[in-house]
Amino acid sequence: MNIKKHLPKAVFFLFFTFICYIIYAADTNNGFWLMKVAEKIKYGDKIGHLVLYGLLGMFLNIALKNRMIHNTKLPLGSVIVLIFAIAEEFTQLAFETRTFDYIDMLCDVIGLGIFSPNLVENLKKSMSRLTS
Repeated sequence: MNIKKHLPKAVFFLFFTFICYIIYAADTNNGFWLMKVAEKIKYGDKIGHLVLYGLLGMFLNIALKNRMIHNTKLPLGSVIVLIFAIAEEFTQLAFETRTFDYIDMLCDVIGLGIFSPNLVENLKKSMSRLTS
């Protein structure tokens, strides 16, 4: 078995499992240490959304070899993670201990944009246009 071939998928799966645990802990009001840390930091929840979903999108994009959606420049992994993040945010409406928040979804989108495979490439192109 070629470990290099399966490593990106394994990293994505482990990180996805970690995020699912965080969601479970929040849904069951089970104090997870990372959430307690985020509560003590100003905008910690928003930063958490940005970083966690951005990294999840990045890991899935790498596992999918940066495949784009047909006829678009949208990374497939980022779109899949965005759909998951929006669905998860809406499930919070079913829990009294959770708070539905559009700003959380915005942070998810920003995180996915920051960690997108196109971002660095597009920034380089923009910078070269500005300097030439």
